[in-house]
Amino acid sequence: MKPLDLTKLKVRPLAERESLTRVEDILVAPDSPPTPCSAMAQVRDCAAKITAARKNGAGVMLLYGAHLLRNGAALIVERMMARGFLTHLATNGAGSIHDWEYAWLGRSTESVRKNVVTGTFGTWDETGRYIHEALKLGNQRDEGYGAALGRFIAEDTVVQHRWKHASILASAFRHKVPMTVHPGIGYDIIACHPHFDGAVIGQAAAVDFRLLAASVDTLDNGVVLSIGSAIMAPQVFEKALSCVNNLRLQAGRPIVRGHTIYVVDIQDGGNWDWSTGEPPKTNPAYYLRFCKSFSRMGGTMHYVQCDNLAFVHNLLHELRPL
Repeated sequence: MKPLDLTKLKVRPLAERESLTRVEDILVAPDSPPTPCSAMAQVRDCAAKITAARKNGAGVMLLYGAHLLRNGAALIVERMMARGFLTHLATNGAGSIHDWEYAWLGRSTESVRKNVVTGTFGTWDETGRYIHEALKLGNQRDEGYGAALGRFIAEDTVVQHRWKHASILASAFRHKVPMTVHPGIGYDIIACHPHFDGAVIGQAAAVDFRLLAASVDTLDNGVVLSIGSAIMAPQVFEKALSCVNNLRLQAGRPIVRGHTIYVVDIQDGGNWDWSTGEPPKTNPAYYLRFCKSFSRMGGTMHYVQCDNLAFVHNLLHELRPL
């Protein structure tokens, strides 16, 4: 059996796609009143922990899934960066793809059900072509995926990005906050393109894993926010933490300690207090794999059952100037 020849894929202009979300419809103004959140006690506790961490020079990392961006949180996250509350951001491949599409076209998201059966899901020319172009240029500068695509958007490299204000990647590049992307080969729609090149993607992603690990090394008494990422965030974090602890122990240093992890999702957590340890198998919370992973990462983990946009918006309003 021979591998499928993806160079024969037929791609179409992105503007022809029926996109389901538009920047003007989703983008939330940071100063607008936040949607009420039932987890306000946890939000306030998180704000206090972030403020203390930053005043003491500890890292605050935001690891998020694509839905946070699609829910319109780009300007809220930008405000948190501008005020110095975040020292590292990380997302998955989908987060970077929606980010670029919003920045270039002002629209993103497609119907998976409709487009897979017609062979058009993900087969959009500009998305695959320009993201690969950005990563190739970044590879020449030894940049990671996040910095390469952030620069590509912020500096209008090759093409103009009329909605770059809706891009978290561009904001991170502009504020010089490390921003990493952690894709999976074949996970993302840029695989559905004649230009698909796993080596290009892999080289950029490898740089970003090392950058993520460098930020994990700043987490003593710091804070980790895992928002809407059930797979990428816990998986890359646990490997990065193991690498950091390995090198620390070789150097005679203590392992990372004192950090607080807030995992935010809307799945039923079974009313379990994760700071007490793992729940029994009879509790539904036991089957929240991402919670189990983060609960094993030292420090103290809290599960916050809350809409991700409501959480970050309320969090911004609770944070006080450093």
